[in-house]
Amino acid sequence: MHVSSAGGAVVDDCPRSGQSHDGELRFTLRWVRTDRKESTMAKKPDPDVVRSLKELTDFDEATVKALATVGQPVHIPANWAMIFEHTPADKAYILLSGTVEIRKDGQPLATLNPGDVVGEIALVTGRLRSATVVTTTDVEALHFTAEAFEDLAAHNPQFATALHDAAVSRIDQN
Repeated sequence: MHVSSAGGAVVDDCPRSGQSHDGELRFTLRWVRTDRKESTMAKKPDPDVVRSLKELTDFDEATVKALATVGQPVHIPANWAMIFEHTPADKAYILLSGTVEIRKDGQPLATLNPGDVVGEIALVTGRLRSATVVTTTDVEALHFTAEAFEDLAAHNPQFATALHDAAVSRIDQN
């Protein structure tokens, strides 16, 4: 049996008989990757996010729209660890409101504000996270998967340069 849903998930019976020795029906859930460009094109950028990015960043119109289309708006409560030191790079954020504190070995290093990118160093360097990021206020941010950030950087030289420059600047400060 093979069932496909519109959400991109495909469910297949277990490769053997489909039933375990105790009679339970077993399924394997497998996610099918869809073409990101098609799914991104179907999504329209949130006008509030576009407005915030225009106010907070120096990115051109095309970059702002790409970020607003690909990024997922999220709310993160105060005193929440968004990113943990010594973990793999799997995401990054652009802060839209609120502040975060960067901590290394539990010691505060810096405070980041709206318009700042968080989590880019590990994505740019390919290394484990160099610090923990903790919200000091409620935060509204755009969340990006590592794959989305890489795609944006590959297709947008202005974004790639800004990401690289921010990462180098922060590495030099520490």
